[in-house]
Amino acid sequence: LWRADSGLYAVTSTGEVMILDAASRLRSVAWIDGGAPLLALYGFGDDQLVAVGGTGVYEGGTDGGFARVPGLDASFSDVHGSGSSVWAVGLGETLVQRSRDGGWTTITGGPPGNYLGVWLESPNAGWIVGGGGLIVRVVNDTVIPPPARLSDNNLHDVWGFGPADVWAVGEGGVLLHWQGAV
Repeated sequence: LWRADSGLYAVTSTGEVMILDAASRLRSVAWIDGGAPLLALYGFGDDQLVAVGGTGVYEGGTDGGFARVPGLDASFSDVHGSGSSVWAVGLGETLVQRSRDGGWTTITGGPPGNYLGVWLESPNAGWIVGGGGLIVRVVNDTVIPPPARLSDNNLHDVWGFGPADVWAVGEGGVLLHWQGAV
């Protein structure tokens, strides 16, 4: 889900980008790549959205014109942004970053595993969670693993209110809270 002034956006497993507008009308605004399954969405505004899924990263807007980003055809699981930056994560240590004014770049150096969730606290810093309890922080393109593994369960999502107030959730009811230290 992603909220804009015009409404609440969502993606579907059949490749649709949907909006629930201010008048409580649910309508499709785009259908991506022949029905490719989508898992997450983020936007800079109604005219610039980023959707991710099992077949890649897609950029487009509410005019319905979505296109797959060349070279980013891995399986992606989540996308989030802050300010002018958007990160997308996926299977096999996949982390890519997009600046609003630039192209996509791959950030390397992360631990092995499947990256399942991402949250940005600022355009240059964020958190990634994933398979087997994976939690890492990325600051200025440098991957910083935590000092200890806090869970062996897959972690599926991460969200925070600031760099010392971050929550991760996962399988088996796991709920982790980072308050600046382990």
